[in-house]
Amino acid sequence: MNQKWKVAGLMAFFLGFPLAGMMVVWGDAHGKIRASATTFVAPFADSAFGKWDGSGVLDAWNAQTKEAAPDQAAWAKWKATYGEAAGPVRLEPFSSYTSERQDQMWQVVKMRLHVPGSLKAAVVEVEVARKTVVPIWHFEHIEVRDDKP
Repeated sequence: MNQKWKVAGLMAFFLGFPLAGMMVVWGDAHGKIRASATTFVAPFADSAFGKWDGSGVLDAWNAQTKEAAPDQAAWAKWKATYGEAAGPVRLEPFSSYTSERQDQMWQVVKMRLHVPGSLKAAVVEVEVARKTVVPIWHFEHIEVRDDKP
């Protein structure tokens, strides 16, 4: 066997194996972060977003964020526009990342809640975050729009 092929094979093994391991660890870690965030948001899905009453969201809002929590007028507007949920609210986490804020590391997860409203369907994009040191989830952003199939 040619010496060049041996060297290329060894290089591929010693570079490829650690890279594949890092990808597996990264995928597993972000999967666990998304699962934890989904567990946090799930109790709010039918109560706060299915009935559009915002119950508990204000208490779980991150006070350190610049964005203000939705007020009761916003929840009433969304309820009048979409109606209460006509079926189960479906959660779909689609992005997770870490962010540095004020010399602290935060884990952030963005997810979509598909609300089958009685008047029309809605998609709620929710952003939740937690410090890596104190792992308590908080809401940081809520955006509601029409669901386009």
